[in-house]
Amino acid sequence: MQNWSGKWRSIVTNLAAGLALLLMDRGMFAQTTGAEGQVERLLREADQALAARRFDEARQAYHDAARQAPAAYPAGNSERVRVLNQAALGLRRLGELSAAEELLSRAVEEMDGVRFPDPKQHERWLADLHNNLGLVLYQLGRSGSAEVYLKQALAARRALLGKDSQKVGETANNLGLALANLGLYEAAASQLEDARRIRSAADAEPGKLAETLNNLALVRVNQNRSAREIDSLLRQALELYEKQNDRLASAGVLDSLGYAAAARNEFAAAADWNSRALAIRQKDLPSNHSKLGASHHNLGVALTNLGRLEEAQNHLELALAIREKSHGRNSSALLMTLHGLTMIHVRRQNWPQAAASMDRARRIVRYHVGSALPVLDEAEQVAFLEGMSDRYTLFEALTLAYLRRDSSDTALLEQSAEWVVNGKAVANECMGELSLLARDSSDSSTRKAVSDLRTTRSTLANVRLAAAADNANTQLARQVLGLERREAQLRKEVGALLTRGERFTPWVNLADVRNSLPADAMLIELVRLPMFDFSSRPGQPLWQPDHYVAWVIPPAGQGQVKLIDLGRAAEIDEAIAAVRARLNAFRVPDAQRELIRKEREHAAELNKLLAGISERLLNPLLPRLGDCKRLIFVPDGQLWLVPWAALPLPSGKYLVESQTLKFLVSSRDLIRPPAPAGFGAAVILADPDYGNPAKAAASVRAFFGQAVESLPGFAQEANAVKPLLRQITGAEPRLLLRKEASEPAFKSLRQPGVVVLCTHGFFMDPAPAKGNQARSRGHALLRCGLVLANANTPERQGEDGILTGMEILDVDLRRTRLVMLSACETALGDVQTGEGVVGLRQAFHLAGAEKVIATLWTIPDRETIELSEGVFKHLAAGLPVEDALRRSQLDFIGNRREDRGAAHPFFWAAFMLTGR
Repeated sequence: MQNWSGKWRSIVTNLAAGLALLLMDRGMFAQTTGAEGQVERLLREADQALAARRFDEARQAYHDAARQAPAAYPAGNSERVRVLNQAALGLRRLGELSAAEELLSRAVEEMDGVRFPDPKQHERWLADLHNNLGLVLYQLGRSGSAEVYLKQALAARRALLGKDSQKVGETANNLGLALANLGLYEAAASQLEDARRIRSAADAEPGKLAETLNNLALVRVNQNRSAREIDSLLRQALELYEKQNDRLASAGVLDSLGYAAAARNEFAAAADWNSRALAIRQKDLPSNHSKLGASHHNLGVALTNLGRLEEAQNHLELALAIREKSHGRNSSALLMTLHGLTMIHVRRQNWPQAAASMDRARRIVRYHVGSALPVLDEAEQVAFLEGMSDRYTLFEALTLAYLRRDSSDTALLEQSAEWVVNGKAVANECMGELSLLARDSSDSSTRKAVSDLRTTRSTLANVRLAAAADNANTQLARQVLGLERREAQLRKEVGALLTRGERFTPWVNLADVRNSLPADAMLIELVRLPMFDFSSRPGQPLWQPDHYVAWVIPPAGQGQVKLIDLGRAAEIDEAIAAVRARLNAFRVPDAQRELIRKEREHAAELNKLLAGISERLLNPLLPRLGDCKRLIFVPDGQLWLVPWAALPLPSGKYLVESQTLKFLVSSRDLIRPPAPAGFGAAVILADPDYGNPAKAAASVRAFFGQAVESLPGFAQEANAVKPLLRQITGAEPRLLLRKEASEPAFKSLRQPGVVVLCTHGFFMDPAPAKGNQARSRGHALLRCGLVLANANTPERQGEDGILTGMEILDVDLRRTRLVMLSACETALGDVQTGEGVVGLRQAFHLAGAEKVIATLWTIPDRETIELSEGVFKHLAAGLPVEDALRRSQLDFIGNRREDRGAAHPFFWAAFMLTGR
């Protein structure tokens, strides 16, 4: 026991050493009296209590010191920052992570007002604070935010101290932890290997090297490296700690040995390692310390896999209680423990408890998404959403409801519908919210970062186009990659600034969604559901083949939620692909002429294929729809590509002839504040003057395969809808034609009521063309867009006539009631180069547009004009947008049948309305 008391004194000594730079900059502790003296006394007492393992006394003293710091030191005084930092580090040692994060965030904000004679002194302090805050954020499970701060700290420390500094090694180690938590194992291993190199120096502390070896071993487990390599790293770490008689750090390695054994399905060995670690931590740590919670969790998981369910449940419940106190009730660190409890409850058939654990997990994910996703780039968002947040909570939770779909458990079915409502389209919503916050921010730092981000995005679009023309130009390819990295980093910085001090995305209650539904409507949530196998044992697959599943949700007071299995997703996707292949066969003029000549026969042929989709998707729903007249679909996966309006009913009619259809990206849209009544002023941007095709730049030809040329239908459509828009809005539409249909003109728009766009769309395939690696990366919204004036002859500097989806996000469309897109296949998410607009529809929604009408396939100009004109004619008559689209389609169908005996869906079913 004497040795361990000495160890605690050593920990406190190291804690003080961690503040050496601060104290050295200060010179020495000042002789203080009064309020200052009281704060310094509290810090000394806290350190002494921590060394003596009087944990409650230490905790209280650290809190008191931080609370009294503002009275002792004025704003702008570096001593206030030092006190907050020291108190935070002490609380982190005690496992009080949420409290430590709050104090460190305050310290970082306080630094804005601190001035030093030497600017580098300010940089050193700030780097230390960023390192400390980043580590705490990682420990809280907020690794996206942690990455931002740790990268800033790493860059600063390398610049100030040199690449071999031990402080650089410390931050590289911490950054490796954050990256590993994001699932970015290669990047994590790279940072940890650098930390290992630095910490292997002769003058380094052996315990620091042991820490990095342990962390590297855990990354290697997730990389499926050999047991020999992993055990070697862990044994080295354990030996270093044992030589220092560091029992507490040794316990961490024992837990890691248990984790590695569990990954190899050696659960008896894992339970033994975890039990040994738990025994040490129970003896030497406060009862609510975060590391004690980790040990209970690890042991509970091992015991679950050994079939010792009652013991396992006890340990997991203890882990949950500890982590709630140390991390906070909304921390993502609770997710794995809740998953473990769910597995036990299902195996013991405690269904209400299983549902309660899943509900808690889903609410935590929804909370965490709002603070984590804004500061992640695209790859990190995917890693997050495919990690614990979705795989082990959303899909697991929905599978639980699926298994109980035929039971009388109506409460679980309604609860699962709420999970769906809050689980879909979260990344898109998060990006949209971030764009709105950035546009409206009054903070000077945020405004500058946003301006830099917009400039970078514009430059990236231009350079990407130039790179498309010169596949062999490695300099351009490198420039694209560099700009993409810059764009990702700026987006993270903007996200960190806007979400400073946790932003909460509220949970949406199913009752509110049902109350928002019209009395004659039915909401149909569709999910492509990977089936979690609760009966799976170690070494067996956790997932069974995907199914499409529907939640049929009636308005409040009109019946119960129903869950319907629609069948194997792969079979349904195959049927959808067959229909789309048949429709796309009519894209060329010769095929269209043949279609018109034998329209009745071709319509019958297509209807057979569509009937196959109806049999799988529509017929199982019909008995649950009652007398509703409006269907609101929230599709998923390939179901977004279904021409729902053209699905045949048993009566032989098309679905659109029986129902009004509307589609939502998320049913959360139903409860958003309604837009102001009526339509604001309209803007028509049509028939751009792309420039002389004969003088088209090489980059344009490489990108589109040819020069961009205008189509007669663009101007005709603009002229057809202009008088109707005047009637709808009560004001003369702003008409932007030819040279005026430009990129700067679009970017200058501010909350127009209606936007009609008649021009070409594009999509850059993410797969690289041969020799052109510059095209292999980037967010989908950077690879899609609209072609505007001067696109054939772009300027060397400035706007290039290409408006990307990402650039659309920066345009304020929050009062825009409707956007009409007449480009090819604007409703698709994955189409061929030059014909589709991947993400374009989503970009307009994210920028604030309420409703968007786009197309699922390319249709001829004549039919496009007729349908567009019909929509605005019925809008002018006072119909809602969804009814106006339906009436336009019904008019077309009726006229076509009268003229030709059939109305082939190719000509009228491509238009699709999304939005609340």
